[in-house]
Amino acid sequence: MLAFYNYSNEEREYINLFGSLTKGDNNMERTVVVGSDSYTGSGSADSFGYSLAARGGKDYMVGDNLSVGPLFQMQYAYNEVDGYTETSMGGAELTYDEEDTDALLGQLAVRIAKYTNNKDWGRFALRGKLGYEYNFLNDNRNIKSSFAGAPGSSFNTIVDKSSDSGYFVIGAGLSAAINYGLVFAVDYEGYIGNDDYDNQTVIARVNLPM
Repeated sequence: MLAFYNYSNEEREYINLFGSLTKGDNNMERTVVVGSDSYTGSGSADSFGYSLAARGGKDYMVGDNLSVGPLFQMQYAYNEVDGYTETSMGGAELTYDEEDTDALLGQLAVRIAKYTNNKDWGRFALRGKLGYEYNFLNDNRNIKSSFAGAPGSSFNTIVDKSSDSGYFVIGAGLSAAINYGLVFAVDYEGYIGNDDYDNQTVIARVNLPM
C-alpha cells in the first residue's frame, strides 16, 4: 500500500489518499456429479490488480486515552485473472478465458482506538472498526469458457451478484507511534455477509515522516 497524501489537524480531522498493487496466485475447484460418480477439477491462475482510495473522518476523544469517530471511504479496485484450464475432470475439463472485474466501494464505519500513556519513545495504540460497505459496480459476472477438447464451443455463464452488493466490515490493528512521526503498524480487515467471496486481509505497514 502506498500513501499519496495524509492530512490531520488539531481537531483530529483527517484525510488519506492511498493506493495499492496486488499480484496473486489463485486456486479454483469445480465438482461435477454424473450418476454415482463425481469429479472435482482444479486449476490455477495468476492475477493482477490495483486500487485507489480516499478516506476521511474525525476522531473524538473520550477521556485522555480513548477515541471514537466516524470514517467514510471511497475506493476503486480493478482485478484481472488470467485464463486457465481445469484438470482431473474425466474428459469434461473446461478452459476459462481471462476475466476482468472492477468495483467502486463506499464504506461508512465507526472506529475506536485505545492509547497507552506517553512514554519517552512514543506510545502504543489498539484499534477496532465496524462498518458497512457497498459495491456500486457489482454487476453480474459473465464467465466465458469452453470444453478443453473442443475450444470452438465456447459458452457464457452468468453469475448473479446482486445479493452481495452490501456487507459488513470488521477491522482491528495495533500500532506503535515513535517520536518524530515514525509509525509501525499491523492491520486486519475482514468481510461479514458477502456470499460472493471471503476476504481476510492483514497488512504490515511503516509510516515515514516527510
